[in-house]
Amino acid sequence: MKIVTIVVLSLTAFSQIDARPIQEQDVPKVITDTAEQTFSCAIKLGPKIEDVPVVYGNELVPEDNDALNELWHCIWEKKGIIDEDGDIVLDALNTYLRDLFAVTGKDQTAHRDLTSNIAQNCKTDVESGENEHMAVKLKNCIARGIEEFLFAEN
Repeated sequence: MKIVTIVVLSLTAFSQIDARPIQEQDVPKVITDTAEQTFSCAIKLGPKIEDVPVVYGNELVPEDNDALNELWHCIWEKKGIIDEDGDIVLDALNTYLRDLFAVTGKDQTAHRDLTSNIAQNCKTDVESGENEHMAVKLKNCIARGIEEFLFAEN
């Protein structure tokens, strides 16, 4: 049940899907890929998945949870955002953010600078700190960038 909850929460965290039933919508590839990657990583995590806290929406996650960091590290690796050496791949992060922001349906040219700034700031912030729990720190940095974008839009 916890795996299903994590997959559902991941979809919520990364989408602005409206209230229509999911079958009636064209779900963006970035959302379906994230759901599949999250599910795969949750299974890989095994019994440790029980230590992953439930998070709602774009909420920041605890940065001191080993199981949560392992889950996010796996997701970022599957996306190519964190390489095998544990470094953030800026091009992959930029592409992911552009795909994610494309879900809003707004003009993507306007978002190009924003996504590039979020990607560069997150790479710099996360890599300049301690490497411990780097994956959840990256997730939180992205969440703060999305929050700033949403707040600026309203």
